Amino acid sequence: MLFSETNGKPKDHYDILDTIASGPLGLTKRVRNKFSGCIRSLKIIKKALIDLQDDTKFFMKEIAMLRTLVNFN
Repeated sequence: MLFSETNGKPKDHYDILDTIASGPLGLTKRVRNKFSGCIRSLKIIKKALIDLQDDTKFFMKEIAMLRTLVNFN
């Protein structure tokens, strides 16, 4: 599974290892799943900077693109 939705806060499920990148809309962090030990990336989006009407399509396209990525540990 390349993409899934979980309930709760990210810190309930992941240990943050380091920052991979930062951009105008948020941060991308390298994280370790507390239960499986898998290394993953976690994108944290700054909600205060988003105009949902204009950016909803952008985020849906980005999610679709992220689903196609191959794990490259």
